[in-house]
Amino acid sequence: MQAIQDVSRRVDTIQKQKSFLGFVIGVVKKFGDDQAGYLAALVAYYAFFSLFPLLLVFATVLGFILQNNHGLQDRIINTVQNNFGGLGASLQIGHLRGSGLGLVIGLVFALLAGIGVIQALQYAMDEVWGVPKRKRPNFFISRLRAVIMLAILGVAMVAATAVSNLPFGFLGSLLLNIGIAVVAFKVLTVADITWLDVLPGAIVAGVALTLLQTFGGLLVRHTLKNANATYGTFAVVIGLLSFIYLGAQITIYAAEINVVKKKHLWPRSLVDEPTPGDQQVFTQRAKIEERRPDENIRVSFDKSSRSRSG
Repeated sequence: MQAIQDVSRRVDTIQKQKSFLGFVIGVVKKFGDDQAGYLAALVAYYAFFSLFPLLLVFATVLGFILQNNHGLQDRIINTVQNNFGGLGASLQIGHLRGSGLGLVIGLVFALLAGIGVIQALQYAMDEVWGVPKRKRPNFFISRLRAVIMLAILGVAMVAATAVSNLPFGFLGSLLLNIGIAVVAFKVLTVADITWLDVLPGAIVAGVALTLLQTFGGLLVRHTLKNANATYGTFAVVIGLLSFIYLGAQITIYAAEINVVKKKHLWPRSLVDEPTPGDQQVFTQRAKIEERRPDENIRVSFDKSSRSRSG
């Protein structure tokens, strides 16, 4: 037991001295402190159930705008399907049919069903940035932000079609994903941050998500191979959920990079007394629970208590 403690203290000392290693550990610990694995699961859950209503709205609107160009419609839909790591062929994207008021009502209800994933992302971003609940947007503002973000994603899907036909399609997709991540990390939180503050995490997210879109088919095929015999048709659902959950984890880890860098939340302590970075994270987690304008949570650390326990 003593040997394990000695090794742990040695590792702790090294990571506090090495800035890059300390930063990486700071991001991983912040992810754990925020229970971000559960946040990623929440995002994946809403993404799965929002996916089909949103694709329905997207295809219907696309059908109106490009009603005389079916070839371009098909190329855009294929591009959207290709973003799901080998599962695109399983996503049957239909259209809402009808005209006038009935069609508008159908689009509105599909849109409302689809904004759940953006709402979940807003909640996750505010959590990792430590935004007190009293400062978070109200019902109407949060949904307005969600609609704006969905519009941006819709434009990005169309742009992805043009990019995929360029000689350097992979590079174009990478830059597009980085751009989407920059906008998402800035728009989906009310934290007081700048565009430059979200750039490091956006670059990481853009690279990782592009690789996931490109090579995620290997993961999906492996999942389906192991699940087909047991779950049959539901294996596609398992593969899609696995793909979405991995993407959600990547996104939140990337957001944590921005928070740790912006607030200098490293080095963190592994075995010894809390560092200033530890104290700042603990304080942020407590102040998140402020719910009223007249509520002010104060956090203090008893140094004498730590000395006695050590």
